[in-house]
This record gives sequence, structure tokens and C-alpha cells, in this order.
Amino acid sequence: MEVGGALLFLLFSSACDALQLFVNSPQAATLGADTLLQCHFVVENPPVDMSYLSITWSFKGKTLLKVGDMVQAFEPRARIDEPDILNGNASLILSNLTINDGGTYSCSVLYSPFSKEETVTLKIQAKPKVIIPEQVPFRGKETLLKCYVFGFYPMEIAVSWLKNGQILPGSSTSKPLRDEDGTFNVTSTVTVLSGDSDASLNLSCHVQHPSLPGPLQKDVELLLTEEEKGVSVAALVVSMVVILVFTAVGLLLFRKYAREQEKLKMSEIRGPRVWTLGEPVQLLCVGYHCPEGTEIKWTKLHKGHETMINPNPMTDCQDTEPLLGEEGHKAANFKVKERRGYVTINSAVIVTPTMGEDEGVVFKCRFFTKDSKKINEEKEFKDFKIQGKPQATDIKCVPLDGNSVQCSLELLRFYPKGLQLKWSSGTGSLKDVPFEEHEIGAASGFSIRSTCVINEDAFTDPNFKIRVTWEHSSLDDLEYKEISVTDPGKRSNGI
Repeated sequence: MEVGGALLFLLFSSACDALQLFVNSPQAATLGADTLLQCHFVVENPPVDMSYLSITWSFKGKTLLKVGDMVQAFEPRARIDEPDILNGNASLILSNLTINDGGTYSCSVLYSPFSKEETVTLKIQAKPKVIIPEQVPFRGKETLLKCYVFGFYPMEIAVSWLKNGQILPGSSTSKPLRDEDGTFNVTSTVTVLSGDSDASLNLSCHVQHPSLPGPLQKDVELLLTEEEKGVSVAALVVSMVVILVFTAVGLLLFRKYAREQEKLKMSEIRGPRVWTLGEPVQLLCVGYHCPEGTEIKWTKLHKGHETMINPNPMTDCQDTEPLLGEEGHKAANFKVKERRGYVTINSAVIVTPTMGEDEGVVFKCRFFTKDSKKINEEKEFKDFKIQGKPQATDIKCVPLDGNSVQCSLELLRFYPKGLQLKWSSGTGSLKDVPFEEHEIGAASGFSIRSTCVINEDAFTDPNFKIRVTWEHSSLDDLEYKEISVTDPGKRSNGI
């Protein structure tokens, strides 16, 4: 069978090879998400005869999945698209990735009596999260600020401080510390001096990491206040009982007024209103003028059932070791000392949204003062939207019987369902092409596989190209994948 054009040569090589194997390596994937380790094979005389075929995926000397007379998965998180094996798709789907999943995988295909083996390197990445505990700085005084950066992988990271877009000198960043889930955390500190006439400080913690498409920046505005001056009470020598009575009454009234001015107050719960499946979200609630011993409790109300989100112990922001929330539903609390023994408490919960588990949920943050069984303050966070952006595989083309070529593409882990897709091909102005699509299993969100069939002769034109375009409510604009005879290296936007 002769196939014109360089594109088909690159996609499934020449017909003189009885078995060809193609992989995409290296690949990067996000911690906690699903990934597709791409491996495709082409036989000399299609269609594929399953009685001659055996596929084996292995990792670090351990067999993950094997296809022979039946599909055997030795790793519960590993699976393969069984109907698509006949189209030469031996790709492995791996769910709920962990740090330990990073490394080199082996895809081995036996089409008796011929065999091929290729390796795929998978790099795991986790995006950093940032918390800047709120403080009460004094005008004209030095203030030590801390930026906690956590949940990132790999270890390499750069953290700096900005003021009005300019880098602040004198900042320092701790060495990365490893958390239980394998991710890392660092603490960056900087000391700033406000002017006597400044009303506020506008600063930013600037983070650069390989998992980010661009720098991550956390902004903070600190409202300055006057440092409270100590009030000296002159000792009065009195001899009249009436003066003592009036003095006592005055002190009682003053203390009552001071308590009213410095009673516990809570901010609204702050957090994004649009959440992405599998990407951690931070909710932050701040309590001001909290007495020592104040407790914070987060709960999750879902379908009438309220569950507690377990907190980490309270951490003083002056401590050298930061305490950071783990991914999932976990709370982290930080305190900053105020005057008169009060503290400002920053309480954050890190939520990794999942389909069905977090839709329609109400998160509540409650503050309890010491030895009090009553709720002193309570705030709610609700009416947020959960979405999942479709993750596209490359377009793959394999020859069929006769004079046809089947091209396929997968869109993975999108949410909600309603995705609109279109295939087009041609030279110059592209024309729509009939296609099919069907759902494939996914650990989170929805996934589809779409295929179209194109006449083989079209590939003889060097200007011929194929494009897949899709739109979804989670996307700001249309996205596409494209391959052509003159540019078989794949073009795309927004991916």
C-alpha cells in the first residue's frame, strides 16, 4: 500500500516494516489528575488480529497492565481503551497521579512473531499555593512579612517580593522542605519600613515554578495604624471615699468600652468563585482581636449533611517552621500577635474540588473563644462554580483497509458535559468532515474520543491539513489541534 505525503510517513512509517511503534515522550502531568501515556502501533497488514497481539506496560520492573486473551490490570489506577486497540492505540490511562508515578514507563507490543518496545518518561508537576498571613503594621515602623508557598513539585522554585511592581531587596527564602505527600514548601520573608505619611502598604509575593505557565503573584494590602501609646496613670492619694468610688466606676466603664472596641471580628470568607476540577483552591477567613485560646472550626455542608474539616494545630507566624495545609479538605491556622494579648488569626482551608462531591456545597468557618461552647462568629462560602477544562491528546492517524485513513483525538476530564467539537480538512479553506465520538471512562469529569475517516489520496497534496476545533463553557475562546503534511509537528492554541 502506497501512501502519499510526508505526514503519513511520519504517522505510521512505511509499509515495509511489519510492526511500528510510536510514543510521545517526555510528557508532563499534574499531581492528582489523570494522564494518557501515548503509545501507538501500526501493523503491516491491517486490521489488527487480536490473536497475534500482546501489549505490556511496565514501570520500575513491575507490570502495570497486560493485554492478551484478556486485559489484566495489576495496578488499580491503570486502564486501556479496549475498543481502540484494534485501531493501534496501546496508550495507558493512569488515574489520580502521585509524586511516585514520575519516571520511565515501558510500552511493549508483540505482534507475533514481531515485537517492539519504547519508553515514555512522565514528569509529575504540582502547582504552588500561596498564603500571606494578614498583619497589623504600625505607621513608621518596620514590619516582618512572610509568604508561605506550598504544595509544589518539583523542588525548584523562585520567590521574590514586589512593591509597586519593583523587586524589594533584602528578602530571604528558606530551603524547600518536603511534606508528607511528596510536595515541597518554602517560606519567604522581607522586612518593610512604612513612611510616616503612608496610609497602606501594597506588596506582592511573586512565585516562579516549572508547573506554572507564567509567574504566580499574591497581592496584599496592609492598612497602617498608629502605634498605641502607653497610658500612665498617676497614683492619686485620696482621703475621701467618694473619690475612690468614682475612680472605680470610671475604670469599669473604660474597660467595658475597650472590650467593645476590641471584641472578636471576622472577615468574609475569601476565595475564587470559579473552581477547576483537580486544582486546589484556597479559602481564607481572618479573625481580628481574638483572645488567646480562640478555636477555629471549618465544616462542609453537603445535601443536608455537615462534616468537620480537621484542622492543623495553630502556628505562630514568628515560628521558623511554617505549618501548611495539605491538599484535599484540610485547614491551616496562623496567628499574628496584636497588642493587649490579642491575636489576628488567618485560617485557610485547601480544597481540591471533585465532580459530585463539592457541587452545591456550603463551607462554614466558625470562631470559638476559649472555654465557650457558643459560636462567637460564623461566615459561609457558597454559590461557586466548578468546571474542568478539556485536555486534548495529539491527533493520531492510522491506515485502514482500502484507501482510507482514520484520525482520532481524545478530550479528557472536562466539566460540565456540553462540549462542541468539529473536524475539518482540506487545502486553503477547510471544509467540515463527518466524525464520530463516544465517551470513555475518566476518574473525574467527562472524556470523549472522536474519530473521522479521510481518503488516503488527500495526503498527496503538500498543502493538505486536518484540524479539530472545540468549545466549552470552561474556555475563554475556541481551542484546536492541527496537523499537516508540511507541518506534521502538530499545531495548537490554548493547550
